[in-house]
Amino acid sequence: MPDSIKACFGNGRSYGIDLGYSVESEPLGTAGSVRFAARDWGEPFLVISGDVLTDIDLRALIEFHMAKGSAATLALTRVQNPLEFGVVLAADDGRIRGFLEKPGWGEVFSDLVNTGIYVLRPDVLDKVPPGRPFDFSRNLFPLLLKEGYPMFALETGGYWCDIGTIDQYRQANSDCLRGRVRLKVPGTEIAPGVLAEDGARIDTRAHVVGPLLVGEHVRVEAGARLGAGTVIGSRTVVGPGAIMQESIAWSDCEIGKQARIRGAVIACGAKVGYRAVVNTGAVLGERCEVQRQSILRRSVKLWPGSRVSERAVVSRSMVWSQSMPRSLFSRRGLSGLANSEIGPELVSRVAAAFSVGAEKVILSAARDPVSQMLASSAAAGIQSAGASPLTAEDTLPPVLRHIARKSGFPAIRIQSPPSRPGIVDVTLLDSGGLCISRDAQRKVEAALSREDFPLASAERVKPASPLGDYTQDYLEALLGEVGSGGSPHGVSKVMVEAGPAESKIVSQLLDRMGVDYIFSGEGLEFEPSAMSRAGAAFGLSVEPEAESFSLMLRDQGYLEPGRLEALLSRAWAEVLPGTPLGLPLSLPEAVRAYAGLQGAAVVLVKSSPRAVLEVSPWSFLHDGLVGIALVLSLISKSGLAVEELVAGLPLVHFVRKVVPCPWEAKGRVMRHLSRQSSAGPALEGVLARHENGTVLVLPHAEEAVCELFAEAASWEVADELSDVYAEKVRSLIPD
Repeated sequence: MPDSIKACFGNGRSYGIDLGYSVESEPLGTAGSVRFAARDWGEPFLVISGDVLTDIDLRALIEFHMAKGSAATLALTRVQNPLEFGVVLAADDGRIRGFLEKPGWGEVFSDLVNTGIYVLRPDVLDKVPPGRPFDFSRNLFPLLLKEGYPMFALETGGYWCDIGTIDQYRQANSDCLRGRVRLKVPGTEIAPGVLAEDGARIDTRAHVVGPLLVGEHVRVEAGARLGAGTVIGSRTVVGPGAIMQESIAWSDCEIGKQARIRGAVIACGAKVGYRAVVNTGAVLGERCEVQRQSILRRSVKLWPGSRVSERAVVSRSMVWSQSMPRSLFSRRGLSGLANSEIGPELVSRVAAAFSVGAEKVILSAARDPVSQMLASSAAAGIQSAGASPLTAEDTLPPVLRHIARKSGFPAIRIQSPPSRPGIVDVTLLDSGGLCISRDAQRKVEAALSREDFPLASAERVKPASPLGDYTQDYLEALLGEVGSGGSPHGVSKVMVEAGPAESKIVSQLLDRMGVDYIFSGEGLEFEPSAMSRAGAAFGLSVEPEAESFSLMLRDQGYLEPGRLEALLSRAWAEVLPGTPLGLPLSLPEAVRAYAGLQGAAVVLVKSSPRAVLEVSPWSFLHDGLVGIALVLSLISKSGLAVEELVAGLPLVHFVRKVVPCPWEAKGRVMRHLSRQSSAGPALEGVLARHENGTVLVLPHAEEAVCELFAEAASWEVADELSDVYAEKVRSLIPD
């Protein structure tokens, strides 16, 4: 790559500049590489990322920097989807207040992002350690902010496009043709919007619709159809009857007779044969050949020199909705419509990309046909990457996390939640039993996008093997953390509502804790009067997958969700004193305050399962069995009946509402809300504090909605506050 860049631009004199080069022997990161290049610079200088197309006013940026006396000034721009960029929070005068690099949707507080264009004072490079990787956004800028350096940001009004993907590359070319960038496009206009360079020959019987560009000595044959947004490089030949729309062909390509190319990129010297079809998002590397009547499906990529034989159908496209620029992953993993958004091919490829470098990967799936079908695909993907699948049958998520922690092997869980018919979830766990990090998710996404993950040779493919039942091991570990200290006082029997898989493990837990139980069903309803008749002290309703549960009292019915977390927080404080308790910002503040008063070592975390479980591996927020054990242990330890414990809990007036919000509007909504006097960015989302309550606004990570969490001294006030902010969100969504 360095040699290609030097060959293209030379010494820069043909562009009216003096151009020099700095080549690193080892990657030094964005800031480290600038320090390496700018060793002797003694005046403010510009840094511009090389993978962006922009026409912003650099002079205005420099003048702003000098006027503010800034140490570092960042150019910002607005984007609809800020997930792949660094989000910057700035005051009205431009002073920077905070950074968040490549957030998830729940963390987005603005749609203003870092463009990678900076004006820097030379002394800030003194903070960059020599000889090792150091990044502007992740390292240097947060350090400068922490040490009190004056840092400012300017929202630029010009064009800016990060050309980091094939789609963005095509979009940038289209924008140039359509005049959205202040850039002189070569060629002479020979028809409305049709630019042709010297020597180009377009047959009069060809049909061309601008805007488009035809390069030097290109030949377009009779009957060919070139659509808007098309760019054709020098010496390329477009055969009779061929169709090209919104596509880019580099130099020296051959587009055969009646070939059809839509939304694709064709690199130098590639050939597309007679009546071949190349679909949207496909990329042909240099010197590739797609022979006659072959079909390349959406997003297929061919490495340089590849050849597709006659009448072949190459179909390795990822099935995922293109209607919204979202991340493939949600907080837990993949989630989407079974056999549509998430099908066997995608699951196999995700499993392969995830398993690269692993010796073994644990694989668990629910018993429904869809989950079992996709598990077969996942197993094939794991094996294709050279890892051995350890099949764990229908192992519940809490047990699976324990197995991953204990064995040190990553894991995949596939399930179709009964509460969401038609949806399938694919959860990826790292070797610590946590949902994989955002960085790990991006690596999988990037590997899928580039189709850049090595597959094992035949002799390296390993067989699958059964893992065995780890339920007893899990229960021993759980009770080792949350021991009951004897049979709970006054609890002779409990009533349990649970599915088949959950019933089995709950009964084993209760047996170990010395508690008798009766299951609802077959004429025995799970409700207070039935519990009284059965002699049950209270009821436990275990949710599918056993990651949560509800508590039913004989005299009150279900304990409200906020008060249940308060009870569990007290249990944590008494049963596990000094053990960190991760509680998310989306949990009622009354619960967090009560937990602290009870002596719990509360740590405020983001609402993702990973954030909670990193702090508290045995968190009751994601393991209903832990919650049940904590309640029983608290009863045993305190000597109080559950009704007495509940009587001492705080009242929690908490309302959650969901407001539809298009994906492309989320950043804008959060930016405007964060600038209001009563609101500001929090650990995640935007938190608004009022005299009569608080409202947390979180952009949902998986759906086109914003979540509102309102808390106040009464239900009525909490509901009113949530309505006020629901209307604010709606008002900020463009028509």
